[in-house]
Amino acid sequence: ALGEKHTVVAFDDRSPCEPLRSMGSDDAGQQIPSKVATPSGATSVLDLSAGAEHSLALWNTGTVMAWGSNGYGQLGVGGVVSQGDAS
Repeated sequence: ALGEKHTVVAFDDRSPCEPLRSMGSDDAGQQIPSKVATPSGATSVLDLSAGAEHSLALWNTGTVMAWGSNGYGQLGVGGVVSQGDAS
Protein backbone atom coordinates (compact mmCIF):
# COMPACT_ATOMS: atom_id res chain seq x y z
CA ALA A 1 0.00 0.00 0.00
CA LEU A 2 1.32 3.44 -0.89
CA GLY A 3 0.85 6.43 1.35
CA GLU A 4 1.85 9.99 0.56
CA LYS A 5 5.45 9.49 1.74
CA HIS A 6 5.58 5.89 2.97
CA THR A 7 4.91 2.32 1.86
CA VAL A 8 3.54 -0.72 3.72
CA VAL A 9 4.43 -4.16 2.38
CA ALA A 10 2.96 -7.58 3.24
CA PHE A 11 5.15 -10.63 2.69
CA ASP A 12 3.72 -14.06 1.94
CA ASP A 13 3.95 -16.92 4.44
CA ARG A 14 7.16 -18.23 2.84
CA SER A 15 9.13 -15.10 3.73
CA PRO A 16 11.63 -15.28 6.61
CA CYS A 17 10.60 -11.72 7.57
CA GLU A 18 7.75 -10.63 9.76
CA PRO A 19 4.66 -10.56 7.48
CA LEU A 20 4.39 -6.75 7.50
CA ARG A 21 6.96 -3.97 7.05
CA SER A 22 6.65 -0.21 6.73
CA MET A 23 9.22 2.11 5.15
CA GLY A 24 9.64 5.72 4.08
CA SER A 25 9.00 9.02 5.81
CA ASP A 26 8.19 8.95 9.51
CA ASP A 27 7.15 12.53 10.13
CA ALA A 28 3.79 11.47 11.62
CA GLY A 29 4.55 8.06 13.15
CA GLN A 30 3.40 6.14 10.06
CA GLN A 31 6.74 4.37 10.02
CA ILE A 32 6.41 3.11 13.58
CA PRO A 33 6.42 0.24 14.03
CA SER A 34 8.70 -0.39 11.07
CA LYS A 35 8.32 -4.10 11.87
CA VAL A 36 4.69 -4.62 12.88
CA ALA A 37 4.22 -7.32 15.51
CA THR A 38 1.98 -10.15 14.36
CA PRO A 39 -1.22 -10.32 16.44
CA SER A 40 -1.80 -13.50 18.42
CA GLY A 41 -3.00 -16.30 16.14
CA ALA A 42 -2.51 -14.31 12.95
CA THR A 43 -0.58 -15.87 10.08
CA SER A 44 -1.10 -13.46 7.19
CA VAL A 45 -2.21 -9.99 6.15
CA LEU A 46 -5.41 -9.95 4.09
CA ASP A 47 -5.47 -6.27 3.16
CA LEU A 48 -3.43 -3.09 3.56
CA SER A 49 -4.30 0.55 3.24
CA ALA A 50 -2.17 3.67 3.58
CA GLY A 51 -3.36 7.23 3.84
CA ALA A 52 -1.23 10.35 3.60
CA GLU A 53 0.33 9.76 7.02
CA HIS A 54 -1.32 6.65 8.46
CA SER A 55 -1.51 2.93 7.74
CA LEU A 56 -3.97 0.09 8.38
CA ALA A 57 -3.61 -3.68 8.17
CA LEU A 58 -6.34 -6.36 8.22
CA TRP A 59 -5.05 -9.72 9.49
CA ASN A 60 -6.55 -13.14 8.77
CA THR A 61 -7.91 -13.22 12.35
CA GLY A 62 -10.07 -10.17 11.65
CA THR A 63 -7.81 -7.91 13.71
CA VAL A 64 -7.34 -4.44 12.23
CA MET A 65 -4.22 -2.50 13.24
CA ALA A 66 -3.82 1.23 12.58
CA TRP A 67 -0.92 3.60 13.23
CA GLY A 68 0.39 7.04 12.23
CA SER A 69 -1.26 10.45 12.04
CA ASN A 70 -4.67 10.74 13.67
CA GLY A 71 -5.34 14.46 13.27
CA TYR A 72 -8.85 13.82 11.93
CA GLY A 73 -9.61 10.64 13.89
CA GLN A 74 -8.76 8.42 10.91
CA LEU A 75 -7.27 5.67 13.11
CA GLY A 76 -10.61 5.01 14.78
CA VAL A 77 -9.10 4.86 18.27
CA GLY A 78 -10.97 7.83 19.74
CA GLY A 79 -9.55 11.33 19.96
CA VAL A 80 -7.07 12.84 17.55
CA VAL A 81 -3.68 11.86 19.01
CA SER A 82 -1.26 10.15 16.60
CA GLN A 83 -0.36 6.57 17.45
CA GLY A 84 3.20 5.28 17.16
CA ASP A 85 2.26 1.72 18.10
CA ALA A 86 -0.15 -0.27 16.02
CA SER A 87 -3.51 -0.15 17.80
